[in-house]
Amino acid sequence: MATADLPAERGNVDGREEVLEGGGTTVVTRVGQTVRRPLRPWSAAVHRLLEHLRAAGFAGAPRFLGTDGVREILDYIEGEVGNYPLPEQARGERALASAARLMRSYHDATVALADQRPDGWQLPPIEPVEVVCHGDFAPYNCVVCARIEHPEGPGGGAWGRVEHPEGLGGGAWGRVEHPEGLGGGA
Repeated sequence: MATADLPAERGNVDGREEVLEGGGTTVVTRVGQTVRRPLRPWSAAVHRLLEHLRAAGFAGAPRFLGTDGVREILDYIEGEVGNYPLPEQARGERALASAARLMRSYHDATVALADQRPDGWQLPPIEPVEVVCHGDFAPYNCVVCARIEHPEGPGGGAWGRVEHPEGLGGGAWGRVEHPEGLGGGA
């Protein structure tokens, strides 16, 4: 993890923030026990989702704490993100079973929100709408925590949309040991 000087107009309070590894298309930073991620046009929908998950008793996602004007502020979850190469605890059958339980409880927690047919997502709904899918549930969007048996995540629902659950194909990719040449785990 690197420390970077970020301009004040990006919401940086003291000029020093820890840049977190990964992030893919955005710069994600840590400030104390919070994570800062740039606001996007669909952020309000994600914030509604995170608040709904918390109210539904789902503890597998960060809490939405507010914004600093240009970035959302989320809980920092202590642990190891499943960046590639995957850490040992994010691979194999135990990790896959744990991810399946996490995704099932996430989907169960989103049914009531999906019934409301909220709009504002990055992508349009896929019919029939039954749950709010994460859309990018993968090891790099989960935190492996020592305090619980399963990974914490799924990374704030950055790619969420309302739709029919498509199974765990994407989430399974990279969590199980694949034969050489197929990519993913190992």
